[in-house]
Amino acid sequence: MQNPASPVKTDPTTSATSSWRLWIGSIKHAQGGGFVHGCAARSFHAPGWNDEATFALSANAQLTVHQATVTDDAFAVFHDKIMRGTIDTAAVSPSNFQLRVAAARVIVQEALGQSGVPTELYYSLPDVEALVGREHEPLASLLSVLQQQLNLPFPETYASHLGNFEIFRLHPWLDGQSPFLIEAVPNTDLNRDLPQTSEICRTPQVASATHAAHLVGRSHGDVVLDRIIKLSPSERRVPTPAPCACPPTPNLGLCRVRNV
Repeated sequence: MQNPASPVKTDPTTSATSSWRLWIGSIKHAQGGGFVHGCAARSFHAPGWNDEATFALSANAQLTVHQATVTDDAFAVFHDKIMRGTIDTAAVSPSNFQLRVAAARVIVQEALGQSGVPTELYYSLPDVEALVGREHEPLASLLSVLQQQLNLPFPETYASHLGNFEIFRLHPWLDGQSPFLIEAVPNTDLNRDLPQTSEICRTPQVASATHAAHLVGRSHGDVVLDRIIKLSPSERRVPTPAPCACPPTPNLGLCRVRNV
């Protein structure tokens, strides 16, 4: 979620302060408008921050985005209502939308900088023409702005998520620094005939437990590496060879680390 004016971030290693961070977008045009998308995730930010921004979609249509950090109690009221079948934003936002949940499901996807994120999807299934209007320009602009704001593929596969409210169940480090990463180890003689090496690195705290890493490597869109790697306790750096088809600094795609 983009934040023009950032909320106050707390240190997750020294403070228990956290909140739910929300993003709510609505459209307004000459023929009407309404709620277009909303989402929420837990955050290492103090509650009480809010921000509002507008984006021109055409000469006659604009998107308004409201962001806020709210307490667990406020979000619990919202979540209870959505579980009962109503998207009611009044408890968490100045925008006051009430929509019926037409369908719900849970998927696992990439979101907010993490992979393998369980996501609750609540569909309101709006009439897109009534929501956005009959002109093509506002819809195309809307999908583009949503992608820029949330880094989700709205102009492509995510277009069907218009009207949704979605709750991202992030991994424990939330929006803090990831406790693991993948580094490509450079081959000093640049000999691409030999396997390239990458290392999975963990922070000392995370490395105290046993994990499994799912490593996926791609070259020119093709999967050339798909491997489950055991990460034993105390091993902070675990090297793994990659096929020589991978470039020296490959895009290794998704890496999921979880307790086993």
